[in-house]
Amino acid sequence: MTDLLAQYTGVGGEHRIECDFVAGCDGARGVTQGYLPAESTVKAHHDYGIGWPALLADGVLSGIHPRGFGAHTARTPGVTRFSLQTAAGEPEADWPDERVRRELQARLVAPIAAKGMNLALHDAFLLAEAFQAHYAGDSAPLAGYSAACLPLVWQYQEFSLCLSDIFHHTAAAAENPFPARIAEARMRRLLGSPAAAAAFAELYIGKNADL
Repeated sequence: MTDLLAQYTGVGGEHRIECDFVAGCDGARGVTQGYLPAESTVKAHHDYGIGWPALLADGVLSGIHPRGFGAHTARTPGVTRFSLQTAAGEPEADWPDERVRRELQARLVAPIAAKGMNLALHDAFLLAEAFQAHYAGDSAPLAGYSAACLPLVWQYQEFSLCLSDIFHHTAAAAENPFPARIAEARMRRLLGSPAAAAAFAELYIGKNADL
């Protein structure tokens, strides 16, 4: 096995560590992906076409409004995160405190239920098990790590896209009623079908990792 060399800058300056493996856990905008071989890397991107100014406050609510989606979701027992749908690329300067308060009040005061933490924990557990198996003489789980992780990644991408369509359709309804009516049909199914609601809940909380 070829030894690897990890290098980082921390307290006391630059450090080098000899290791068997290096795990890049710095997200989509981190530096790790710049070191991945292009021939073994597939990058996919989707622009939701909307923005979400966010702030922290008390309370838990969400709502769909003709001016756009608004919500606040729990982070701790005393703090929640507010989100407002905006036009893509809208600068922060266009959203002073008074406008934020006004829009939150009008719209029912993590808009797409992004699953970053769920996926991070799932991947970390799989990687830990793969390392354990590798040092026990079985390298198959490590070799199959990507194949084991990617199905859930894409499942959550599909879920987030679907949920975004449901939450954000009203702001564009006047321009194109078709996606708005589709979103309303999805919402009626969620509210009217116990089976659909149960499947939605499992995906929302990350309970079913085998989908």
